[in-house]
Amino acid sequence: MDLINVGNSIKQYRIASGMSQHELAELASISRATLNYLECGKLNELGATKLFSIMDILGMSFNLQNTVTADWSVLNKVVKSANVSYQQSLSTSQLEQALINGEIPKGFEGNMLYVIDELSEPMVLETIRAVAAKNNIKPRQVWLKTLHLAQQVQSPRRLWHATS
Repeated sequence: MDLINVGNSIKQYRIASGMSQHELAELASISRATLNYLECGKLNELGATKLFSIMDILGMSFNLQNTVTADWSVLNKVVKSANVSYQQSLSTSQLEQALINGEIPKGFEGNMLYVIDELSEPMVLETIRAVAAKNNIKPRQVWLKTLHLAQQVQSPRRLWHATS
């Protein structure tokens, strides 16, 4: 595996997660130009710490695949976690609709706040990929609607402040 293949996989995961280069670069504390060079196969060297940071944000492992797959079972895991401390149980379809429409379902504010603020960043991005793939819509649209949700609840999370 070489840096060209890794860069291509990073690009696929970033796009499938609905993130811009600027947003991912900001979260990984690298320049957008460096990320662009990495994704285009023009970067000769990138330190392991920076590479691991990018891959960790995207929820990638070293067992890279040539294509990004979306595991829809993540939606069940997310709602199960989001429902632990709340009387009302958010359903997977309600979660999907919230991420597609950018509207928090009435009575599920706490559950959605958990998804926005407490769920691990790789899990958030995996959820965005799954919702986009399952509903056959562009991941960027789901990312932007999820970002809108985060802005509605005034999330302090760094993930939501790396916007372009």
